[in-house]
Amino acid sequence: MSQNLPKSLRKHYIIIIFWVLFVVISLQGSSLLSSNVAQNTVFADTSTESGIGAELLRERFNQTSQESTHIIIINLQPDDSLGAITDNQWRNFTLFLTSYLNETLFERGYNQSDTYISEPLILLSGIPGAEDFASNFVSEDEKIGIFWISIETDRNSDLGHDVEEIRNLLGDMEEFYNYLEGEIGINLVNILLPTQSNAEKAQLILTGSPANFVDILKSAEETFRNSETIAVLVIIIILIFVFRSPLGMIVPLISMIASLLPAYLITFILSELGLFDISDFLPAIIAMIGIAVAIDYSLFSLVRFREEFRKRKAEHELNGTWTPENIRETEILSAKVMNSTAGTAVMYSGFTVIIGFSALLVLGSDFTGSMAIGVSTVVVFAILTARTLTPAILSIGGRYLDWPNVTTRAKQEVERLKTNQKKNGPWERWSDLVMRNPLKFLLLGIIILMPFVILSAQTDLSFDTVKNLPPGTESREGFEILFDEFNLGDVNPYRVVIDAKTPNGVFDADIIDASNALGNWALNFNQTRFKDGSQMKFETVTSMSFTTNSTGIDATAITLSLEDINTILASPDSITIPDGNTTISTPNLQKLLFVEQVLPRYVNTEYGNDTLIIDITSNLDSGTGAAWELVRIIRTQIAELFGDLPVDVYVTGFAASFTDTSDSMYADVPIMIAVAVILIFLALMILFRSLLLPIKAILTIGSSILFALGMLVFVFQDGNLLFLLNAEKAGVTFIIPVFLFTVILGLGMDYSIFIISRIKEEYEKGVPSDEAVGVGLAKTAGVVTSAATVMIATFLVFAMAPALFLKSMGFAMAVAIFVDATIARTIILPAAMKLAGKWNWYLPGWIKKLIPKID
Repeated sequence: MSQNLPKSLRKHYIIIIFWVLFVVISLQGSSLLSSNVAQNTVFADTSTESGIGAELLRERFNQTSQESTHIIIINLQPDDSLGAITDNQWRNFTLFLTSYLNETLFERGYNQSDTYISEPLILLSGIPGAEDFASNFVSEDEKIGIFWISIETDRNSDLGHDVEEIRNLLGDMEEFYNYLEGEIGINLVNILLPTQSNAEKAQLILTGSPANFVDILKSAEETFRNSETIAVLVIIIILIFVFRSPLGMIVPLISMIASLLPAYLITFILSELGLFDISDFLPAIIAMIGIAVAIDYSLFSLVRFREEFRKRKAEHELNGTWTPENIRETEILSAKVMNSTAGTAVMYSGFTVIIGFSALLVLGSDFTGSMAIGVSTVVVFAILTARTLTPAILSIGGRYLDWPNVTTRAKQEVERLKTNQKKNGPWERWSDLVMRNPLKFLLLGIIILMPFVILSAQTDLSFDTVKNLPPGTESREGFEILFDEFNLGDVNPYRVVIDAKTPNGVFDADIIDASNALGNWALNFNQTRFKDGSQMKFETVTSMSFTTNSTGIDATAITLSLEDINTILASPDSITIPDGNTTISTPNLQKLLFVEQVLPRYVNTEYGNDTLIIDITSNLDSGTGAAWELVRIIRTQIAELFGDLPVDVYVTGFAASFTDTSDSMYADVPIMIAVAVILIFLALMILFRSLLLPIKAILTIGSSILFALGMLVFVFQDGNLLFLLNAEKAGVTFIIPVFLFTVILGLGMDYSIFIISRIKEEYEKGVPSDEAVGVGLAKTAGVVTSAATVMIATFLVFAMAPALFLKSMGFAMAVAIFVDATIARTIILPAAMKLAGKWNWYLPGWIKKLIPKID
């Protein structure tokens, strides 16, 4: 052996040099990946009903660019001296600010849109009933006003840049007043508008869907960045506690870096090749999972190396042969044993993670697809570092894994091995206790898990667009003002798109009657939701033939029949009215409003008059489960009213897009689960050469996932113990159960594989099955607990994040890992294995012949 040492060492040095070069080449991977994120606020899949409706709107209403509707709130509440928003000076301020924004944005390359609406602009129209409609844009105390602007940008433009552009304009009152002085002169500015100092005291808030999306993304990125730093610091502390050795801390961190940076680079290259778009949270998700698996796999390897190294050291010291040459040989042999045992377990653990995430490809969306490929890539590199880089480092310097602890616990362990004493630590005593009472512990574990497993069935899926932002975020403040003072549902209405299929087809009596019937039904609809007690109702309905002149309980409708519409269209453009002894001609305001404002908004007048829009607003945030239920209710009513007509009707808008995305995803989830479970079962059957053990592993991990989901319901949905997380009551974000399944199925399976592999190793040495279970549990429980502590600490850092999505996701994963590493792996699994006895290793002979044997 000694003659081969130089050659072996050269091989290990070459491996280390290769990894160093690879990491150096990959240094820019993170920044490249983050710079290639595709920002997109469109949630609808074009194959769903909402997606088809959205495409019709784009095609038939000339929406060739991306239209972003922004809501600006002028809040005078912070300072009573500012007066009322209905004062002439503030009305003029609103008018000129709207004009300033549109002109300035146009000069900076944005297309102007005629979709800018405000209270003073409506009043200036002189349209009958304008005052009632305009009042919807002013709060009841007349201290807050809102106005809407729409800008059109290229579809590939950076939405974050658009939002920042508007916020910068709103934040620079000096520039705005300079613009006014150039337009109307300083004297008129002083007469018509509030002073610049008063304007600067007013609170100008940009909100709406684009700002909300940008703020969620920005908050998530900042949270992930801060959380990653904190997580690494926490991991360092845990590693120091576990190994009490600099090398025990450094090797996992090296493995983490060597896994993450190349994974970032490869994922970026794959996206550049057009395999997928990089979704918003992908870089952070790669980091979160990459940190967890790289540290865990390194931890498993180091503990197994240390066990083997100490055992061989004890043998040499007992024989008086602990020489420098044998120390080097012991390092190499211990690394080899580590790689063939823990390394094999790590490889299969990694495969289960890859299988779990690859199953996301079944769902068919860019978000889940990019997550599947990105996370699988980082797991591949975590496996490679565990199988190549870690053994190479330990083969050269593994003796220092016990330094400077070599004279204390390490020496005690070596002395125990030299005297062949049985270890009697806390985990050994726990193992003996479980082995003596397997049935009691099995029942105890099931009893602990069942209440929350059952509670998971009450999960209410949603995506709360307000609470997903931390309190104090600008767009969230805006949404809260809209909720308190106006109608939050106006931000994202339900859009009913009617495809009449023939030119001028929307001017059909049956279609108009059905549209009006839908409007009347909506205004009279009022229902309490069973799941959470939400009051579901519609506030306004507007279309070509239907207008609501107020909101809420007092809402009344103005409806037009086909005959009424034809009468308006046939009326003259101007009318003659008496003026003393003479008459004057004045524009026909009713026709002017209808032709220039109503028809272009709700009918594709420039593209054949074959598509009609009905906008319905509700009292609900479009991301809540109640709003999604309203989508289904609207569609049911549409089927009744339009079912016999030769038209296609689609419900689109944010709530419908969320609903269809969620429904489409969960329609494929059973297939995803089946694919993942079957593949993992086959992989574990090959590894363990057993039919029963894979089933036990999958059932226990499934119970951990459902327990965590039940805890989400208990805490976030039902509002219990929220103070512990500084959280708010909300539904369960619809992507979390899917994400939880894929993450925990893979990461949690690590512990089953590591424990059962160690039990199998003892069993194959000739140790009786019952005793092998106890020995394997005792030898792995400590490292499993340490590995789980690393993961739990990482996920709890995210659970402390201010954003609801990250908070609930981090909390759920921390709970799942905790339950899996404690109740499932150290109670239920070993107790069930003890009860099964020799049947743990049963595998029909014909299957043994078909599958490879893993040594």
